[in-house]
Amino acid sequence: MTNVGVSPWNDDRVEALKKLWLEGKSCSEISREFKGVVSRNAVIGKLHRMGLSQPDRGLPPVGRDRPMRAPKVERTRYAKPPKPGPQKKVAVVFGAAPTVRGQQAPRHTPAPEPLTPTKTLMELGKDDCRWIIGERVGRVFCGRASTDCSPYCQTH
Repeated sequence: MTNVGVSPWNDDRVEALKKLWLEGKSCSEISREFKGVVSRNAVIGKLHRMGLSQPDRGLPPVGRDRPMRAPKVERTRYAKPPKPGPQKKVAVVFGAAPTVRGQQAPRHTPAPEPLTPTKTLMELGKDDCRWIIGERVGRVFCGRASTDCSPYCQTH
């Protein structure tokens, strides 16, 4: 069982920590000196709380011997695609067929067939439309013939 709330840092360990740190030992080495009583992260936290900074060891900072970023490479710029010519304007009026410059465009959508529930789950066959009509209670399916190996008919 561990002692919750008991600090591993007594006065002797704090003095040893200061001494080892000022000698230039790393946090991992200091942690090993304490033989598993404190972790490397505990050493780092204690040093931070004590306000001790890393002593100058005469080593260059890690990763600073080369530039931070790779030099920019000049990229080849491609010509922009030409802008499209003038577009035909389509006027949309709610409830009316779309027009192209004053001409009435033909409607291409056939009138939808009325959706009448035709089959229950138990009545559905292999090639019947599985479009659900209705809510949870009394759920029925479209049941029309499906097309192109699809579970739905052409309407759905």
